[in-house]
Amino acid sequence: MKLEFVDINISKGKPKATIHLSGKLGFNNEAIQFMGLERRPLYKLAKSESNGDLYLLEVKEENGAAKAAKAGKYFYLNVGDAFDRLELDYKNNTIIFDITKESYEGQPLYVLSKRILPRNKQ
Repeated sequence: MKLEFVDINISKGKPKATIHLSGKLGFNNEAIQFMGLERRPLYKLAKSESNGDLYLLEVKEENGAAKAAKAGKYFYLNVGDAFDRLELDYKNNTIIFDITKESYEGQPLYVLSKRILPRNKQ
């Protein structure tokens, strides 16, 4: 039998975002680089009617958009009001999004695939 071994890179992180108790959407370092948040882009939030995924579309106009903000070395979007309207229970659950990139009408579109875990209240 001949085996072909595949290298495993355990240090490679994946772009992720988490809803904080304040309602802010915080990004990990991989997401900051992946999305180019250092440029402080504006994003509109959209939801899928079919699968519950959320989307961030980079836009130029400020109307109805959130601007990437920075606290220390981390970036976030202040979109808690939208999460409240979407009835995401981030106060009682930890809501994590895996981030992938697609395209929508020639613009970068970031797909936020949701995972919900009960929040440890201890």
